[in-house]
Amino acid sequence: MSEWSYAHAGQIPRPNRKLWLNVSNRQLHIPIEAYCSSMERLREFWQLAPHMMEVTAANLLAQHEFIFEAGKTYQVPPTEEEFNKLMVEEITKRVAKKYKQTGSLREATGYDIERGIKAFDGFLRHTTSLDGAVRAILESQITLSWTAFEALAEDLWNAALACHPGSATQKPHFRRLQSIRESYESLSPTSNEINAVLANPDLRKLNLVRNVLIHKAGIVDQQFLDGAGEIGWNSGNNLGQLIRIDGARVKELVSPLVQSSERLIRSVDKWITAKRQNH
Repeated sequence: MSEWSYAHAGQIPRPNRKLWLNVSNRQLHIPIEAYCSSMERLREFWQLAPHMMEVTAANLLAQHEFIFEAGKTYQVPPTEEEFNKLMVEEITKRVAKKYKQTGSLREATGYDIERGIKAFDGFLRHTTSLDGAVRAILESQITLSWTAFEALAEDLWNAALACHPGSATQKPHFRRLQSIRESYESLSPTSNEINAVLANPDLRKLNLVRNVLIHKAGIVDQQFLDGAGEIGWNSGNNLGQLIRIDGARVKELVSPLVQSSERLIRSVDKWITAKRQNH
């Protein structure tokens, strides 16, 4: 029996795909779209297993209803191939008819992704056979969300420097949180708003967990514990243990990233505009 709280990982807020409409500088449009696409892919990957479970359930229900009625309504074809063909045709007609009546694909097909997520979460509580796969999915939410943030920070930086060449005092580096902070701190003039976004302890939490997963095979080391102590975070993990990952932790770590990413976008947009106005 396993308790993964899988559904919680789907409660991460979606990035605002219309944010590009609220920025003043068109150079930020592509970085925003790229970031939003990366974060949406995480959700689609997480939703795949519940989706397949729900599709299977909806199909089985439709087939069961058809088979139950077939002997009363139809002249049953003599071969399995012909029977299956008839079943597909009739189920398709029923779905089309019901969709025309209700205007709801959910009503027409019986497909309900929320039900699928709940069913998959319940299934995981009664088996350990999928533990490895589920942990891999949840770990990917953490590692890939951090990659999306690193890429966003770099793309925003490049857009800012394209607008105002020569505005940084050092060569940028975006593969460590500390390096990202130092890169943005070197902007001239420096932006207290950008610096505050990147100093958010919640970003450090996510970065610490991501580093353990990527560089330490998920085993908690002293560097992780020291980093958690520096920001006053009691992670509940002990030295040498496999770091705890479940849906609730994914939600806890990744949700602030979405908020910080949008704040970073707006802050860089303000910096570009203010510098242009000063010039």
